[in-house]
Amino acid sequence: MKKILVIEDDPGILESLKMVLELSGYYVIVAEDGQIIERGFDGRRPDLILMDYWLPIRNGGEITKGLKNTEGTKNIPVIIISASLNIRDIVKECGADDFIPKPYDLNELLYKIERYTASTNNLA
Repeated sequence: MKKILVIEDDPGILESLKMVLELSGYYVIVAEDGQIIERGFDGRRPDLILMDYWLPIRNGGEITKGLKNTEGTKNIPVIIISASLNIRDIVKECGADDFIPKPYDLNELLYKIERYTASTNNLA
């Protein structure tokens, strides 16, 4: 079962994403900020990270830059979710693999997650 780490500071969005992804057959790890990454994913390395851009402490772009510049995490696909008008520029700048604009289309969300997890092999 593929593991998806969802990082979102809005509890309602976080819970709805968790429910939809679990119903779609994914094992879902949730966090309200990026500190789970600093703790080494609490031992649960994800196959994909779905992350809000506007997070407390460090934004999703800064977190993604750190992931993509670290040997052990650079190959984990990161999809940024944001209502920012310049999300395309943010994704290019931070090195994320893709983005989904808010409000998100559920079919697009699931398609992109499947696309990026289809070829990943969880090494942990």
